[in-house]
Amino acid sequence: MGASADAAVEPATVTYNTDSYADRLEILKLLRDFSRLPDWASDPMDGDCIQTEWQEKTGRDGLKWWSRINYCLVIWRLQALQSAGKFKHIELTGTMQAPLPDLVCSELLRYYRAVHSFSERDGGSAGMLQKLFWLVHARTVEAALRSANELDNTLPDGERNFALGWGAVMVKVLAETNFSTGGATISQINMAMLPQRILCPADLNLTDPCDLPEAQRQTAGIISALYGRRSLLSLFLPILAFGAPLVELLILADQRFREVLAVFAKRRKQQ
Repeated sequence: MGASADAAVEPATVTYNTDSYADRLEILKLLRDFSRLPDWASDPMDGDCIQTEWQEKTGRDGLKWWSRINYCLVIWRLQALQSAGKFKHIELTGTMQAPLPDLVCSELLRYYRAVHSFSERDGGSAGMLQKLFWLVHARTVEAALRSANELDNTLPDGERNFALGWGAVMVKVLAETNFSTGGATISQINMAMLPQRILCPADLNLTDPCDLPEAQRQTAGIISALYGRRSLLSLFLPILAFGAPLVELLILADQRFREVLAVFAKRRKQQ
């Protein structure tokens, strides 16, 4: 066989539109396959896929602010890997909304190096990987918020403080506690606690009627209120950080309870 036959076949060029949430989700799937962990390990990056789907399903993909933040979380990750010679066959079209900061690039590459060296089956290494995720995620969100600052006033009333609070306050709270961003935890939070539509002012005024489930309305109200008091973040961060692990434990307990119920239901059908 000739040398040309032995050479590795280069993958065909694939083009993705950076403005399309459907294309962003495809990019996230590629990145998840690139950094796939063992089946027993919870992948910290699952949360970004679930969050992107939530934004698309709830109409937030049509808001420039949310789109800019999501662009930074998805496209910057791909661009960082491309700077290291990966995914050369992928071309990007659409709006290049914000340049990739050098610091974010280096932190992303550090994270992916850690993923590819992940082999030990123990909670310590899994916890360290989650910490590295929060380090780069918090850095990315900080840079994304600066980039999207010009778009803050494009957010609708009601949605604005919730969105800004999610980026400026909640990311810091969750990072402080090394909160799990694996699929099992984040999917339940998204379904039960995050508002499944764009907010309006009445949603945050408890005396006004509202069609949101109570848990979603309370979450939106708390995050919006925290943003309004963000200057006091250093004071209430320890309190919020103390409560976050309890939320995670309750979610995991609920998941296990549902699994047990499913087993009992299956056994009853077999009897």
